[in-house]
Amino acid sequence: MNATAIYDRATGEPRFSILSNRSAVKLNGHTYALAANHTAAGDHLKLRAKHLAQSGFANMIRPFSGLRKPQIYLLDPYDANKIPLLMVHGLQSTPVAFAALVKSLRSDPEIRAKYQVWQFYYASGTPVLANALELRDSLNETLHTLDPKDHDAATKRIVVLGHSMGGVISHTLVSSSQNRLWRSVFSVPPARLKGDREAIRELEHILFFQRNPRVVRVIFMAAPHRGGPIADSFIGFLGNSFTRLAPMLEYGFSRLAGANPGAMTPSYVGARFALRILPGARA
Repeated sequence: MNATAIYDRATGEPRFSILSNRSAVKLNGHTYALAANHTAAGDHLKLRAKHLAQSGFANMIRPFSGLRKPQIYLLDPYDANKIPLLMVHGLQSTPVAFAALVKSLRSDPEIRAKYQVWQFYYASGTPVLANALELRDSLNETLHTLDPKDHDAATKRIVVLGHSMGGVISHTLVSSSQNRLWRSVFSVPPARLKGDREAIRELEHILFFQRNPRVVRVIFMAAPHRGGPIADSFIGFLGNSFTRLAPMLEYGFSRLAGANPGAMTPSYVGARFALRILPGARA
């Protein structure tokens, strides 16, 4: 956070204060314009985030070994009037990948006055649709925490910027699945599946979603919405082999597959259910 330290005297007593989001200060009856370096805090944060920046590959091949859970981070104190710009990184990456972009945006006074930067962190070794669910849940949790009474303009006009896989998972914020994803895997509705009801509900949570009206725009950067040839290559197969669900979810979904072979579409019968239903290499 950028701030200015002020030392003055109030009623004869020394006073030290820290001011943020100010362009001027009043001292002894006079108003003074404040100089500012709006990129200094970001540069300092980037230096402190070297370990995080280097964790992208490890989080891809061992998504449950990290200490951080998927969540949204605010780079500045919450402003109820500024438009949130939510950045979502891609495969084998972290929010630090946006450091240069954030620096450029903060250097523009018009953008700085209108937008506040949020960033979503997740382990990219978790399957695409599972990460999309984490993004949706994290956004809902963040909005409820920041604006519990739903009064703020900021929480109703969110702009999202998604890079690569981040663009693919961000797409679920502005689209509705209806029953198309479910029908691509199962030939029967959820109520007709046999097995653990909790696993079935979690599967519904992943495969059914509605457009979020609070997200007014998504900017996609090199997002492979239609997949790509590499997904069916050896490299794609190798990358998909690293994809992991949480152990309990993978166990629960695999048991569902075993209990409902006749309810699955032909392309999924006999497949590694947990990984095929939530592909990591193909968007």
